[in-house]
Amino acid sequence: MLKKWLYVMWTTIVYGLVSGLVLWWILRMTVPNFILFGSGGVAEELKGVSLGLLTASMTSVLGFFAFLMLKYYMIGILKNRIKVWNIMQWYFIILSVLALFYYFIYKEQSGSNDVSLLVLPIVLLVFSIVVAFWKVKLTNKGAMLPTLFFMIVGTALMSLPVFKAEDFYSTFFMMFVLLVCNARQILILHKLVKN
Repeated sequence: MLKKWLYVMWTTIVYGLVSGLVLWWILRMTVPNFILFGSGGVAEELKGVSLGLLTASMTSVLGFFAFLMLKYYMIGILKNRIKVWNIMQWYFIILSVLALFYYFIYKEQSGSNDVSLLVLPIVLLVFSIVVAFWKVKLTNKGAMLPTLFFMIVGTALMSLPVFKAEDFYSTFFMMFVLLVCNARQILILHKLVKN
């Protein structure tokens, strides 16, 4: 079993690194003056981007394990009251989405001229819904709520440090990597727990 979890960890890091480097290259080619980390040249920036991507990928892996432990403990604590756990998940999903909209609206009104930041909660919501439907297609309809919970609440919590960036592209860049890593982990979970 440990071998499977090490496989998840390393492949998630590779997915995060590759997807992030591809997006970095696309942004570097299409967005004028896009510099993510450092200003000493492409080699220094590539080193900074790679370290940032490794950090984001590891954050995703640790967040995934935290999600699994939370689910395990909550089901154990609530025992036969699974509906209470489902209501709690819906509550935190709605709270997270509303908090993200509030944060970015507040940030936009408090001096940041980047209205495009309001797109990020929409991207998170749409991407999460797509992943949840994909997970249902791979498994069963009972996977919808936990997938939405992890993709929305988990990604929002993991993205908190990223929200301090004042630039839309920098925030989108790191949030994209977290979304890719989280989606990859939640979509292969059913393969790991098969006997």
